[in-house]
Amino acid sequence: MAIEFCPLADDIGNLADWVSVVVGVAAAVATVFVACLAQRTSARATKIAEQAKKIAERQHKDAVATRVADARILGRLLVHEVSELPQNIFIMYHELEMPRGWLDPGSTHEVWSGLDSALKDGVKSMLPGVERVEDRIHKLPEELGGSLATLVGFNRTLNDMAYRLAEQIQAIQIGMGHGELRRFTGNPSEIWAQQKYLVEMSKWAIPTANALRKFTGEAEWDYSKFVLESQ
Repeated sequence: MAIEFCPLADDIGNLADWVSVVVGVAAAVATVFVACLAQRTSARATKIAEQAKKIAERQHKDAVATRVADARILGRLLVHEVSELPQNIFIMYHELEMPRGWLDPGSTHEVWSGLDSALKDGVKSMLPGVERVEDRIHKLPEELGGSLATLVGFNRTLNDMAYRLAEQIQAIQIGMGHGELRRFTGNPSEIWAQQKYLVEMSKWAIPTANALRKFTGEAEWDYSKFVLESQ
């Protein structure tokens, strides 16, 4: 009599094989799906990155254009004041020239009209517009902004020098009804020092004025007749 095996065992074996096949297929499908999803995600990420780059470049260009426009507007506000500076320095320099005989022995060192005028102008800012926007001149091209800042420094030192000279002018009454005599009681070398300082300031003012004119699209000026030389 032949021994019979349980037919159910064969069925179970076949089922296990099929389960293995199904699991394998599912794994393959999942792998393909994940790969496709990753590819789509990568492509989308690349596209987003490219769009972000374009937006950043456009924003940078807009920012640069705005900065340049602001700088030109600022330059236009200042160009006329700065353009007049070399001439104003030249005038003040010559107002400080001492009259003939002023230092002769026995001279009373009487104040002359030019000294009065130079000191009145000297204690005031020669660059009020630049000083009002001092915190914005960094928006100009670096070299131009630096030159304007230097001129502001020159101007403030000039104000201090003029104040010191003005304090050394003394008014003396000349009898009843004869008005007063105004005398300079300081050292004349202080007046010469202010003249020398104006020469140095002029050396900065002339090239800076033309640099600003060029930046704002204005024709450069010929300042040759306002050039000062140290005595």
